[in-house]
Amino acid sequence: MIGISFLAVVVLVPAGFVFGLNGGQWSWWRVASWVGALSFVFTTVAFPRDGNASAPSRLRPLATAGLLLGLAVITISIAEMASRYSDPYGGSLLWPHALAVLAVGGLVVVELSLFAFAGRSVEPVGEHN
Repeated sequence: MIGISFLAVVVLVPAGFVFGLNGGQWSWWRVASWVGALSFVFTTVAFPRDGNASAPSRLRPLATAGLLLGLAVITISIAEMASRYSDPYGGSLLWPHALAVLAVGGLVVVELSLFAFAGRSVEPVGEHN
């Protein structure tokens, strides 16, 4: 999970800067990228992996579905944003901002799914026996 979290941070932080280069309709996307990166860092530090633990077999289908659903939501949000609200855009910011929130929701679902696959403990650091 540390490798995946590192990769997520390496992708999300620069993406936030790229979103900042575009118009104001992308401002929430910049913040969403950085929030997503912080979320991966927090999860990695606060919930360490328990040795060779892996997800129970009953959770794997749910984690797979969550991973696919989250990735689909992120992909659709970005595609919709790029096709309808890219530069030049001078309309209401309701939908560009709503799509950013939706993408963060998809990112959280992806992260929770990866968390389940990794067999992470649900106890914060310091509370392990």
